[in-house]
Amino acid sequence: MTFRKVGVALLAASLLTASASSSQALPAPTPVNAATAVGAGPWIVGGFIGVVAALCLYDFILKVDGQKNWDGTSKKPARVR
Repeated sequence: MTFRKVGVALLAASLLTASASSSQALPAPTPVNAATAVGAGPWIVGGFIGVVAALCLYDFILKVDGQKNWDGTSKKPARVR
């Protein structure tokens, strides 16, 4: 049992030292083009607003269909244990 613990400890130590020394060999990150960053902003905001609108529409459809109460609770009866 102690050999297993020593082996795990050595493996963890070797992984930590390998990851610390290999971080220096990574290439520098490429700079972000300013035009691309500005152009992507409206798409991200629009996508977020679109997802929120779709979830609101889905919730409204569930309420109109009678599967959900208007206060947000489910219309399914409570389970009796």
